[in-house]
Parts: sequence; C-alpha cells; structure tokens
Amino acid sequence: KLSSVRQLSTLPARLFPNPASGQCFLKLPHSLRFLKLVDAYGRVIWQAPPTLLEPTTAPRPIPLQGLPSGVYQVQGGNSNGVFSRNLVVQ
Repeated sequence: KLSSVRQLSTLPARLFPNPASGQCFLKLPHSLRFLKLVDAYGRVIWQAPPTLLEPTTAPRPIPLQGLPSGVYQVQGGNSNGVFSRNLVVQ
C-alpha cells in the first residue's frame, strides 16, 4: 500500500547563506522528525541532534566545517511531509 507524501516546499523554509562555508542556517518554525545534510552520493554527512528538531523561531545551525566544495542537500521532514533544499558549499 502506498501513502502520499506532501511536499513542504510551500512552507517558509529558508536556507542561508547559500553558497556557504563553515556554517549555514535553516529557518523553519515547525518541529521536525529529522534534519540532515546529504552529499551528492546520497551519504548522510550530518544529522541534527534532537534539540534542533523542536519548533523554534531561531535559525537552526548546520555545521559545514571540513566539507569539500560541492553541492549538498539539506533534507528534513515531519508528520506532514518532507522537504529538500540544495546547498552549495564553497
């Protein structure tokens, strides 16, 4: 049985700065079940600790130290669906 997934791209999820180096931030006031950074090969590079998954109006920091330059994806989701944003690391 297949279930549908509603994209959260209409929500005010904002990733900045982009391009970035060292650190970037995700601004999304909703609680999340997961938040992760994935490389071009689909490998999970970073996963948010539980404290970053709570609802907040503060930007959520995503560490980028030591990552090679390239395009990554910031992925997140909750019970309403999932979202993905491209991130360029310089």
